[in-house]
Amino acid sequence: MSRTYKHNAQRTDAVATVPAVDFAVVEIDASAVEKLREPALALHRHEIAVQPALADAPARADEPYWELYSSKFAGWMADGNGFCLVAERADGAVLGFVFCVEREGLAAYETGPAIGYVEEIGVIESARKLGVGRALMDAARAEFKARGYSHFELSTVPGNEDARAFYERLGMQRAAVLMLGEV
Repeated sequence: MSRTYKHNAQRTDAVATVPAVDFAVVEIDASAVEKLREPALALHRHEIAVQPALADAPARADEPYWELYSSKFAGWMADGNGFCLVAERADGAVLGFVFCVEREGLAAYETGPAIGYVEEIGVIESARKLGVGRALMDAARAEFKARGYSHFELSTVPGNEDARAFYERLGMQRAAVLMLGEV
């Protein structure tokens, strides 16, 4: 993907106006996975805060999570069906990322042979409410459309109501409930 999306965002809180931040959304390849460390760990910590365990599966500590995530990243992108977009400032600081893959279309619904899937979207705490998440999702949606997909999906952990509200503001609808059980 050769597109770059440029943004200037400003947040107004009840107490103060946060200065505007300029950033661009650009694609990275698997060799740049280390750029995702801070926003991926921010996402991991947020998910643990809202959902300390998933079914009976306890959360991983930061370092084991990052070692597993970063080691699998290249494989997820190897077949050409995955892409990762980052929101970064001109100085190279990463504010957030969205990692997406292709999935088989839904058999029971007219979604086409393949759909997009947002594996993860993460934004560092200081960049939340600045439009970074929306910019990342808009860019991912544009890439899904360019690839010919008619739909895309994602999932959130049960306690992440803020994320669900964000996705609903983007026009997404609740469509399924993910179940997890021990074997």
